[in-house]
Amino acid sequence: ALCWYQHKIGAYDKQIWEETVEQRILHGLSHVPKKSGKLKLDYIDLDVVRGSSFPKAKPKHGLVYLSQLCVLRLLFLPFHRHWWIQQTSCGVFQLLLV
Repeated sequence: ALCWYQHKIGAYDKQIWEETVEQRILHGLSHVPKKSGKLKLDYIDLDVVRGSSFPKAKPKHGLVYLSQLCVLRLLFLPFHRHWWIQQTSCGVFQLLLV
């Protein structure tokens, strides 16, 4: 159950291009054209110099808005059935409903 939950949470932390790369890896990379060439080793990687390799998504909503949304979804639990099942599972939703 813990592995499933970690996988579910990890899916939200991905950028769009990361999902695309993951799908290509899962379906095989045979259709991707391969380039041959000589590597140029005299360039400096600016991402390493700056200290960040990939930009991370910033939250769009503040803590107050998210708190209100959580309270509303908990109070009106039966009306948000699809959201609760998508976020957890059908069994957890039924347990919360009881």
